[in-house]
Amino acid sequence: MLAKERCLPHAVALGQDIPADSAARVGTDVTFNCKDQGYTYVVWVEYASQGDTGITVWHTGGQVSNPAKYEVDSTSANKYKLTIKNVQMTDAGKYECRTIPSAGPPKDYAAQLTVIGTPSCPNSNGQLMADIENPSQSDKAQLVCSIDFRGVNSASLSWYDNTGTLLPSSSSGGANSLLEVNTTFPVRTSYHGEACECRVTVQNIQDFQESCYSSPKFEIVYPVLQNIKMQPFDDAGVSEYMVGEHMNCTGEGNPMPTYQWEKISGQSTELTVNGQTLMLKSDMIGENTYRCYVENMIKGMKHEARREISFTVRAPPGAGPSTTGANTGAIVGGVIGGLIGLAIIIVIVYFLIIKRPRDRVIKYPTDEDLSAYNRPQPKDANVEKGKDIGNDFTAPQTEVEGQVGPDYIYSQPDKSKKNPETDQGDYIYSQPDKTKKNPKDEYNGGFRENYDMDAVDDNDNPPAVPFKENGHDDRRPPQYQNAPPGGFSYGVNVNDVNQQGVNPGSDTAV
Repeated sequence: MLAKERCLPHAVALGQDIPADSAARVGTDVTFNCKDQGYTYVVWVEYASQGDTGITVWHTGGQVSNPAKYEVDSTSANKYKLTIKNVQMTDAGKYECRTIPSAGPPKDYAAQLTVIGTPSCPNSNGQLMADIENPSQSDKAQLVCSIDFRGVNSASLSWYDNTGTLLPSSSSGGANSLLEVNTTFPVRTSYHGEACECRVTVQNIQDFQESCYSSPKFEIVYPVLQNIKMQPFDDAGVSEYMVGEHMNCTGEGNPMPTYQWEKISGQSTELTVNGQTLMLKSDMIGENTYRCYVENMIKGMKHEARREISFTVRAPPGAGPSTTGANTGAIVGGVIGGLIGLAIIIVIVYFLIIKRPRDRVIKYPTDEDLSAYNRPQPKDANVEKGKDIGNDFTAPQTEVEGQVGPDYIYSQPDKSKKNPETDQGDYIYSQPDKTKKNPKDEYNGGFRENYDMDAVDDNDNPPAVPFKENGHDDRRPPQYQNAPPGGFSYGVNVNDVNQQGVNPGSDTAV
């Protein structure tokens, strides 16, 4: 703040404007007035640099001794103003205007100049905590204000808080020296983001104004206050609102608090909402009660304030009743229906694409087939009644007494069973050749690698006499060579095929 410098008159006679004591801050300009009646000669003298001797700055008809430092304005009748430019500490002292009348003794009008340095107001407190419940226990701030001044009129310093209240303080220093003032006081929440002011006053000079403000500004931490505000509830004084409006929760604390809304009662499925704003949605139509939590953390401890509010939400004009429940039910029903539909599709695909072709592959002979083509069971064949040991076959429950029917199947050789004639465990079986496809349905319809797929008849039956392929012969006795091979053979020692009646190209016992 710039200082205001003005010369105040002492005992002023009619037509007089004589110099008065003044104060100026370093680097500013100050002016002294001198006006009187009935004189013919004026002299300005300064005593700041030479003490009692004094040095003439200017006189009537002459030039200013130091134009860089002084300036005299004599353009007005009988009025001579002395301006001291760029005031420094060395300019403090007495300045005198001497008038010499045409008759009578000279008159001397003197004034004192006090020079004030720039005040310093550092704030080195850092973060301070205010105790809301017991303010006297709050942290205490300490401030020091210092200033350098010169002059016979002493300066003084005082601290004021942000409301203009005088703070207790103690001073040190004296005239023509460095002056300091200290203050200590408990902080309040209202100090947060504010500064205190150090004011400078000079004795006998009422209109001098100079001050500085503590810097940086105060940082006061304090728990959230209980004065939570709800807008527009507090402002409007109403409790009914339309869908699309919102409710704001505002608290006070430092550090800045966080906010959360909690549903106490109402139709909404949303139990909590984070943030200051609660949007009023269509699923809140009706009566509602919500609680707003305001929280902050100080030194690892959570502080909380809360406020509960009840209000009613109405649908906008022309809008129908809330369909939130119906929409939710429709969504749930749609999801369930979709899952059921997916399950049905999976079952259909299984039976049409997977299971049905597999069933078509497995073609078991009828009782008529059994009576026409049964042969005695080889005494050393390793078979087990009713057991499914094939990859694609299920044993039918058909048996002809004393015979080996299609319910005696196996697909792996049992090397623990020895051929009594060769004493070798060389029973064998043959796998289907899945590269051979039924030309009509593209599935492996039970045909084996020994048969020419190009020779099937219109009923998908293999030829009566299979040809040799992949090293296998039809070595059955002639009376059995016309038997259809589709599931009526088993594998045994290849050395005994003519005696046993074996088709080594199949894997089913007959």
